[in-house]
Amino acid sequence: MFMKVRNRCVLTIRSRSVFSSYKISRIIFRQKAITGLLIGVKKAVW
Repeated sequence: MFMKVRNRCVLTIRSRSVFSSYKISRIIFRQKAITGLLIGVKKAVW
């Protein structure tokens, strides 16, 4: 039996657009980055 392994967000169980290094979805990533909970991540301004 073969199974496909999907990257899923550990907080929302969302399978689309998940950052593999953080294991969270883009929506949660954005919320945590804005509030400053992700160390070393800041919004790009140019």
